Amino acid sequence: MRPIQKIILHCSATDAERHDNIKYIDNLHTSFGWDGIGYNFFIDKSGALWLGRPIHKVPAATYGHNRTSIAICVSGLKYFKNPQFDSLKKLCLNLVITFGLGHTNIHAHNEFNKNKTCPVFDIEPIKFHVEQYIWGSNWKKKE
Repeated sequence: MRPIQKIILHCSATDAERHDNIKYIDNLHTSFGWDGIGYNFFIDKSGALWLGRPIHKVPAATYGHNRTSIAICVSGLKYFKNPQFDSLKKLCLNLVITFGLGHTNIHAHNEFNKNKTCPVFDIEPIKFHVEQYIWGSNWKKKE
């Protein structure tokens, strides 16, 4: 297994209905000459979580950071739905626990490329959710 040090959040940068489909994104990325979808996970507008590129495979999503990261894409640009963020919170928490990370290992794509606006949503509530769960778990263990 490759070392995982970061979870990097992305958005699809479109609200077009056809882009709310992992098969469409996979075909689009394949047309770029990539080895399939560049993200490890995709969350559609309904909040459904889809496995993209398997975790053991390096994503094609954040130049210079792919080898040690997991890439998650949330479908949307201006319109996101609560079920999407619920799924994102659960997924990030699961990945943080699985790989022994913390909330500080969750990043926005634009942290690594200032020319990107992706993701266009605030990631702080996601990080806060993970931090609160981990803190609560650690606090309970100290009792």
